[in-house]
Amino acid sequence: MAHRRTRTLLTWMQERAGESFLFVTSNDVTGLPPELLRKGRFDEIFFVDLPNDQEKPAILQAALTAHGRKEHNIDLEAVCASCIQFNGAEIAAIVEEAMFVAFADGGRQITTEDLIAATKTVVPLVKTMGDKLVRLREFGETRARPASTKKAVATGTSGFLDV
Repeated sequence: MAHRRTRTLLTWMQERAGESFLFVTSNDVTGLPPELLRKGRFDEIFFVDLPNDQEKPAILQAALTAHGRKEHNIDLEAVCASCIQFNGAEIAAIVEEAMFVAFADGGRQITTEDLIAATKTVVPLVKTMGDKLVRLREFGETRARPASTKKAVATGTSGFLDV
């Protein structure tokens, strides 16, 4: 079934009559068929790594906003400093964890401390799937452009895995 869908997509890409914009995402590009990844198939392939120190606060702020929480009482930088090697979903998940704790504590608003405590309940995917991430990064370094600029990457507390 997957081969038929791949053939259909490739045929459409080759034979389409008008202009189009195709945006494709994959959690594991190494599992895609090689005919989909050959040079020239897509104009560009970007590798989105773990969020860097400049991206983490924006992700946290978006998660707070999505849950109707005001970030003006939250020290975003302090929370993000505890999100070492977290992906975006893991950063967003700490908001829900902090909300559960605050609700159980009388329904109060979440605090910076709640969020930092929630980071300690997360085992980052980097730790559980580190070998896979190394392979994906190797692909990204040789076959794709980075989605983040290098100068945005800090050392130490960045989301990037040092292997």
